[in-house]
Amino acid sequence: LTCGIAGLLLAIGLAAPPTTYDAHTYHLPRVYHWIRQSSVDFYATANSRQNYMQPLAEYAMLHVRLLTGCDRLFNLVQWSGFIASLVLVSLLARECGLTRRGQILATAIAATVPMVILQATSCQNDLFAASFCLALTYGLIRLSSPEGQARDAWLCGLALGCALLAKGTSYIFCLPPLLIFGIRQLINLHHQGWRTAFTRWALVAGLALMINAGFYARNLGVYGHPLGAAQSGVTTSHISAATIAGNALRNMASHLGTPIPGWNQALSAQVNRLTGHGETFNGYNFRAAFTLFEDDTGNFAHLLLALLAITAIFFHRAARHTVTGLLALSVVLTFGLLSALLLWQPWCTRFHTFIFLLLAPLCACALAHTRRLALLVATGLVLAAIPFLLINVSRPVISLTLLQRVVPPELREILRHRPSVFLAPRLNQYFGRDTTQRHEYEEAMRWLPPDPATPVGLLTGGDDPEFRLWVIAEQISGHLPNFIPLTSDTPQLLLPVKRPPARTFDTRPATERKPPYRQAIPVMEGSAITVWQHKPTE
Repeated sequence: LTCGIAGLLLAIGLAAPPTTYDAHTYHLPRVYHWIRQSSVDFYATANSRQNYMQPLAEYAMLHVRLLTGCDRLFNLVQWSGFIASLVLVSLLARECGLTRRGQILATAIAATVPMVILQATSCQNDLFAASFCLALTYGLIRLSSPEGQARDAWLCGLALGCALLAKGTSYIFCLPPLLIFGIRQLINLHHQGWRTAFTRWALVAGLALMINAGFYARNLGVYGHPLGAAQSGVTTSHISAATIAGNALRNMASHLGTPIPGWNQALSAQVNRLTGHGETFNGYNFRAAFTLFEDDTGNFAHLLLALLAITAIFFHRAARHTVTGLLALSVVLTFGLLSALLLWQPWCTRFHTFIFLLLAPLCACALAHTRRLALLVATGLVLAAIPFLLINVSRPVISLTLLQRVVPPELREILRHRPSVFLAPRLNQYFGRDTTQRHEYEEAMRWLPPDPATPVGLLTGGDDPEFRLWVIAEQISGHLPNFIPLTSDTPQLLLPVKRPPARTFDTRPATERKPPYRQAIPVMEGSAITVWQHKPTE
């Protein structure tokens, strides 16, 4: 069954183009800018996330694009993280003492996590980063054991470096395992000697630093901080018991949305009553919902199973001091640290991907000794995963138009006009429901100069789907345009322009579109894009 899920996700990932909005705004545009400038150095952009956000997943997509000349394999970066995560979950289950049957159960639990399924065919980076965090955890178990080898230190260093270069939340996810298994290393110090242990941990730190050194240096040079520009409103302003409890409650309740509107309304009211007016991202109120979308879907069944498994492990006196107990403690500390440092966000559930993958071997441990119950739970999880496999809102296998009468009312508008990824025209899928924008973009791109070296002005907003410009431009002209950003939220990155470009493409909000220079006139105006032409006065 796990192989079947992986095979179907592979087919979806190959058939569907990148559709995730975040991928269109900053994950993928940076790949095309790097290709055009023949460098991964920072550049002028109205969306500074294209510069300072961790780039490892995009480095992988950059190589895919250079080797294939298209974006058809971009989704497989996340899918490869899915496969790697399943392998590592199996290895962690083995470290917990499970047999082959227990390892298969653990991978089945991991493969049916709704967020994992939806992320596996997207161009997000949560699953990609989670695979490196799992590799680090596995390496730390091996390194801190009495039989630890130098190769385990190499694995830990490479995994830590890649995890930190893949996603910012990895700093939170990697800290508890490092702390817990570092203490375990100290306890087992007499087996290896302090000099050997120090050398190996120094190797771990050195490898991680070397992998991230270039990225840190670029951020320091432009933003004055190794992690880039400050992200206001994302982290908590202060840490207190009330803050941690409020965020923890919202984080867990975000997974409890169901297709029953009454349940969701009651849950939302109770959570908002208990948490009061606590600090959240952009002041959002908590709202429970059932979705089939990779940004905010919940893992209802897996959360309930995980809570039972964690409780059973902590109450089982013999399991507390084993690898299983240490992994359970790592999960609890990771979730607590996440709740202490990050504000609750409506899309917080995708940040929990690593936690649910790490929980899979623990759930398998709790079920391993009851074969019938394990089979019943695994079957239930597989059946519950079917909607997420077949009716992914972004990349449906089944035409969603046929399902509007059998889904919750809150999903009906989203599901309208969503044909199967295997039937819909590929270019239409880039634009989601608003396929009329495709025609605007195609009309605008006919104003591109025929020479690919000719500079073309680019004006975008801070959260515009810039990737669509690159896709349609290449489709119309047959080459990547030489886009020159004319505005930037980091002015020092703007390159001097001797004379205005003959054409400028403007996707800023309509109210913000003004002539970029004195002799600019609009030659094409639409709701999504405007084309300005330079008309020098005679």
